[in-house]
Amino acid sequence: MKLSKLLSLYINEMIKISRKISAIILISIMIIGVIGFGGLMKLNETMNNNQMKNISQVDFAKQSMDAQLDDMKTRLKEIEIQLEGASEENVLYLEQEKASLVSQIELFELAISKNININSEDYRADILNTIIELKAQQIQLNSTPFEFQTEQEKKKVALNDALLKRYEKIIENNDFKDFIAISNEQINDNDSISDNEKKILLESNQLLLKYNLTGQQKNDIQYENSSYLLISQIENYKRSLVANVDLVSRKPLTNELKEKTKNDLAVALYKLDKDVGTSQSGFSINEIAVEGMFGFGIFIIILIMLILAGGSVSGEMSTGSIKSLIISPTKRWKIFTAKVFSLLTVGVFSALILYAVVIITNGILFGQGLSYIFATNGVAHELNFYIYRFAYVFVNFIDVIVYMALAFMLSVITRNTAASVGISIAVFFGGNIANSFIQLFAKGEWVKFIPFNNLSLASKIFENNSFSQAMNSGMYGTNYAVNIPISFSLCYLLVIIICMGYTALDSFNRRDIK
Repeated sequence: MKLSKLLSLYINEMIKISRKISAIILISIMIIGVIGFGGLMKLNETMNNNQMKNISQVDFAKQSMDAQLDDMKTRLKEIEIQLEGASEENVLYLEQEKASLVSQIELFELAISKNININSEDYRADILNTIIELKAQQIQLNSTPFEFQTEQEKKKVALNDALLKRYEKIIENNDFKDFIAISNEQINDNDSISDNEKKILLESNQLLLKYNLTGQQKNDIQYENSSYLLISQIENYKRSLVANVDLVSRKPLTNELKEKTKNDLAVALYKLDKDVGTSQSGFSINEIAVEGMFGFGIFIIILIMLILAGGSVSGEMSTGSIKSLIISPTKRWKIFTAKVFSLLTVGVFSALILYAVVIITNGILFGQGLSYIFATNGVAHELNFYIYRFAYVFVNFIDVIVYMALAFMLSVITRNTAASVGISIAVFFGGNIANSFIQLFAKGEWVKFIPFNNLSLASKIFENNSFSQAMNSGMYGTNYAVNIPISFSLCYLLVIIICMGYTALDSFNRRDIK
């Protein structure tokens, strides 16, 4: 009987909320905004792709190289003219410049004939630039007659000649494996670096060879993904573990940071193996679209809950409609509980709508989203996109509950809808700004007890999503310089919610209804 009465009160509250025009409008805005943002990102992607199709990077690179080649040939003709009337002291200088230009012209002509963009990430472009440097060295060394060269200079000339022939053979055969072999030899012969550094660089070369990261152009578009960035990160993680120092903060690694670095290393290696990521920045249009859609949706859900919770009690008190419930043989805590559960139901329902709209919109516009990669005990794992995003929404829902509890408490205490909603919205927007200023001067453990530093738990739980962390930091003002354990934040927020709920319940039970 007690449960049936509570259920009746709950259904009554849901009927009241369903008639709230503001909630319906905001949910509609959320749906339209999410679809609209996804559409804008798709339009942006389409325009970029069309632009890439209209402007061939291969043709543009070839035109640029042709122009540089023409400039060099023009300069070569000028030198030949200058040599005719040059003094003896200038002849040697002009001859050296002429020889250097001839070498560069040969290399540019070779690059054009082999379709190599000399300014690209193509490993062959590195070889061509190295050849230019080696030939310049040879010109400088051979400017001294052979009989006057030192043994060291003669040895250097011989080594350079051998290396030039080897590089030219690599260019001719497109032999990436031999390029890596030469790089490995140079690393092993370098006495200026430590054995640990040699090991790190050799392992990076092994990864380049394993995944065939040649940097060559594919399908008329410059081959560019996050693989090179990942390899750079892998090197830095390894250096941190070897030196037992965080390379960013220059502080010794604690056991916690060491474990995190090992996990980050495992994640980077896993992403490299699975070819996760499609741009040097680490963010694809798809990622930006998904993060933006969810971010906008959570923002609207918080506004919905602030408005509904802020007017749930005070609105009925101002109209006098709550008196019919109070004078009935129903305990006040049941009325209170029914209101809280109805608000939570609306919040969960809104979150489910948001999840469904984002998943459908993303699927239609972009296809499959990216999975979440994480690691525990140095072993990488992959979380399915749909499960990950479902968990992501409901971890963010913790923030919704906190703001809802604040608005509901103010609604009971102030009995004024404008005040409760206005103060709640002011806290939501202005509180984070104030917190940002506090962080500029605040020091010490007490900073952990600022509520805003414990919100946005999705960025802490899913910490490998750097884009999400950046977005949430900007939206909620979280200061990530404050190292707060997730367990502390969860317990702290739970205590805050319980305190606000108890305060609201006590006020609702004790105060007279006029």
